[in-house]
Amino acid sequence: MKKIFTLHCFIFNLVFLSLSLAPLANAGETRYEILKKTYENRLNDADIHIVGKITDIDNNELENVSLEIEFIRPKDVWATESERLCDTQKVNGKFLIQKKNYTAVSITFIKDGYRSQNITFYTGKKTDEPDSARQTQYHIKLRKIGVLAKLIKFDERIEYNIKDHSQSICNLSKLADGKLGKEVINLGNPITLKKYLYLDFDRNKQGEIIYEKDNGRGIHAPAPKTYLLSFVSSDPLDGFILIDEKMPVKDLSFLTDAPLKNYATKKLIIPYNLDKRYYFYIKCGKFYGKGVIKNIGARNGAFSHEYSLLVEIFFNQKPGDINLNSL
Repeated sequence: MKKIFTLHCFIFNLVFLSLSLAPLANAGETRYEILKKTYENRLNDADIHIVGKITDIDNNELENVSLEIEFIRPKDVWATESERLCDTQKVNGKFLIQKKNYTAVSITFIKDGYRSQNITFYTGKKTDEPDSARQTQYHIKLRKIGVLAKLIKFDERIEYNIKDHSQSICNLSKLADGKLGKEVINLGNPITLKKYLYLDFDRNKQGEIIYEKDNGRGIHAPAPKTYLLSFVSSDPLDGFILIDEKMPVKDLSFLTDAPLKNYATKKLIIPYNLDKRYYFYIKCGKFYGKGVIKNIGARNGAFSHEYSLLVEIFFNQKPGDINLNSL
């Protein structure tokens, strides 16, 4: 949350600084006085007014919901720090939050047996943005936690290191023992494991990695155009299901019950994108799992070509169990 508020203040600060460079409206006013007027006008115009309801996913209103509320505004004309005012409410189904002279509000909705949610509303971060802090029919849905599964976790970087002539893999061969491990091998050496994940790339006819120069890293530090998370298994029913971008997935807790079939691919195609996360289901033999690619890494230099995917995967410990419910 602090990162969001810091970014909010930084944007606010940029607006003020840009105004300071504009022609003075009154020859007798200093730049600081113009900034001060803008700051005061901004706070005077700030009006948070949110009316809404809280239901479960079936639209049944929820009672005894706790709201943790934090109102935020820039501390001074420079907007480098935030001033906060905290409040709480206990509501039944419907809620009303209103406050003047604050530019943002963060609300956390909490109910026993349900997953908490946090939402931040702004009184217009930019001049061309709508004012999200004025809502008359806001609807938030809380999901039941349900029965949490006993899961096996893997949270590691799967790497491909040309400099060290090595690569790492995720070993899926010991799932029956409740283990998911990372192993490092030399490039080109045969792998004797029956089931594992590894990092590969789009390659040309000569087997060389296809690099993309126009990826924000500059022409002197190209990265592979497309990363591939590849799954080695002789079982034709093993594979991935990549989650459709249209699904409302905010984190791994949104992936609860794994599909029973249609694990149609053993390669996840991942365009080079530093900021995007890729969610998926995975099936390995009788074990069902879920995962996310959290980060794409690329370190390039004259003598270094190190690439990686930061991957988090959970498998249900019990064979055949599709429950992947986790916090």
